[in-house]
Amino acid sequence: MGVALEIIPECFVDTTLVSALLGGIGVNHQKSCNNVVAKMRGKFGDGFAVGIIDNDKRRPGYLDEFTCVASSTHIQLLKHPQKNHYIIVLSPACEGFVLSVVQQAGLSMEDYNLPGELDNLKKITKSIVSSKDARLVGLFKDLRLCGECAILKNVLVYLLENRYKATEKDMVALFN
Repeated sequence: MGVALEIIPECFVDTTLVSALLGGIGVNHQKSCNNVVAKMRGKFGDGFAVGIIDNDKRRPGYLDEFTCVASSTHIQLLKHPQKNHYIIVLSPACEGFVLSVVQQAGLSMEDYNLPGELDNLKKITKSIVSSKDARLVGLFKDLRLCGECAILKNVLVYLLENRYKATEKDMVALFN
């Protein structure tokens, strides 16, 4: 299994989702949107980086430097104008995003032995062990080709393959 340290999700469930969408590849988990931004600005300051954060009440100031390249109902792709830094914002937070995609795909959370209610799902996803939860990994693998999970996967794959040559036109096309 490879590792994509430039992909920086903010929480356990985001990390599990992204890893599953990318075929089990390891990513650079951080514990908050502020830590994602700090890692991007620090270790990846002049390089390529993709932060993945939830649309929280607390919005890091660094996001003010970004412009929206493309969006869907639950995903916003932001790009820094002078750097190869991207931020993907999931709205609502990842658990709500997942529940929406599951519903759109006609799947049932119960088929994965997972709760279909947001608060009960959060009790599972907020734990560090959620990254190794076979139920979540199985669900996320099954969502790879579904709706906005497919968009998220395609954006991540495109950015990884085109780190320093991604075009706005290509990124917009991934959302259509």
